[in-house]
Amino acid sequence: MSKYRRICLYGGPGVGKSSTACYLVHRMKSDGFNVGLVHEVVKERTYIKLHPRPIDQYKIFGDQIHTVMLPLNGGEDYVVEDSPIMLNTLYAEMIETPAWEHMRKIVVELDRLYPAINIFIERNPKWKYKHIGRFSDEDTSKKIDELTQKMFKDENLVVHNFEAGKNKEIYDFVKSQLKYQ
Repeated sequence: MSKYRRICLYGGPGVGKSSTACYLVHRMKSDGFNVGLVHEVVKERTYIKLHPRPIDQYKIFGDQIHTVMLPLNGGEDYVVEDSPIMLNTLYAEMIETPAWEHMRKIVVELDRLYPAINIFIERNPKWKYKHIGRFSDEDTSKKIDELTQKMFKDENLVVHNFEAGKNKEIYDFVKSQLKYQ
């Protein structure tokens, strides 16, 4: 098994993370990988417009970590995350959750224990933004794209950029990383 355990998909709301995650898991399973899909735990709240408050971020953060750790410790070799834990810390920072910096330190340690291939999905300007299942409007989502890229730079994280919709290219890249690292 390679050193990588997690495939983390980044980008603001509506960029195609969930669609890409489903594609990757399908292809990986078809090719014989033991892989699980880790969903965004906050997603259910979007359908009832229950916006997270700063205090809610602690539970969301813990639930997202738990959702990642269960399959990794339960037999899956890999997980594909459409809402990486590090992205949760960005949202915590954005809504001024007290001690969000400590949440980020926890994620850095988890990344050391469970290394990730970080993929940033670049927004396709031709795609129509769909507000269903999201808290953010299109402009805010684009701002989150920018803040995510800044977070990568600030935290010295290695990230690989791909255009939205280039799922086969993303899969080929992931497969090559898992095979040769």
